[in-house]
Amino acid sequence: MAGLKLSICFWHLDPLVTDDVLATLKEGKFDVQHCHYKEREQVRKRLIEDPPDLVISDFDLPDSLRAMIEEEMGPYLSEVPLIYLVGEKNARKAAQTLESGVWDFVQKEQLFKLVPSVYSSQKYANVIKQRQKAEHALTESRDRYMSIFKSVHDGIILIDLESRKITEYNPRVLEMFGLSDTEMKSLDLERYSAMDEGYTIKRAREYINEALTGESVSFEWRNIKKSGERFWTLNSFSVVQIDNKAFILLVARNIDEQKKLTRSLIESQEHFRALAENSPDVIMHFDREHRHLYVNGTAV
Repeated sequence: MAGLKLSICFWHLDPLVTDDVLATLKEGKFDVQHCHYKEREQVRKRLIEDPPDLVISDFDLPDSLRAMIEEEMGPYLSEVPLIYLVGEKNARKAAQTLESGVWDFVQKEQLFKLVPSVYSSQKYANVIKQRQKAEHALTESRDRYMSIFKSVHDGIILIDLESRKITEYNPRVLEMFGLSDTEMKSLDLERYSAMDEGYTIKRAREYINEALTGESVSFEWRNIKKSGERFWTLNSFSVVQIDNKAFILLVARNIDEQKKLTRSLIESQEHFRALAENSPDVIMHFDREHRHLYVNGTAV
């Protein structure tokens, strides 16, 4: 049986690591077509003309080179996920890049974790494509695509640009916040935002003002359900025209589980390092090429 077809662009990745990645993905039932670039212009051209499904790059690069990679990928991260391969010593630093839009990072000595990460990245990319279709649908024809507006998994809210009042929302919004239609009509946004953590109405207005310049604005937000439970969403603001009237389109995706998984991974890595560093035994770790990756303090 043929595997899941996937096009991958490897950027600044060691050929030996690339071979290991391809072997791992093959075991994970992926049918991979790949390219290997090091020049910025090559990747830029590929992203514009024929975007791959995924970009995999080495995190253990000079800061300036990694910054260049993230800068070039920035406008495409919502459509083309970026996964970093990282050595253990830089894992915590790599985790911080998730806040800026990088999809995931996988330690080089744990490549078996790449398979679920790639699967989830493609699922996420498909969700983004569905969201873009919904936004495009609302711009072109409200009647024709209302079924999409009502059925997508993300929460969608339409806000009148002039009055700043909510005019439409889909059922997912009610589910996310635990609200009824009646409560939604008299919604107090301050009550459902983590104001004490800095997620204020003033901050939201700044995002809206940025969207008014014509570009879609993506940002994370800390929300509060009716029950008092707090959760994270990945949001986007954009301005759309419906029946010759301007609206602010807010699309919100619940990313609370992703946040918890990231936090759990960091805590697990810190716990392992603490155990290893305090062990009376010598602990060393090598990759398949017998390259030294880690040694605890006992060996020093």
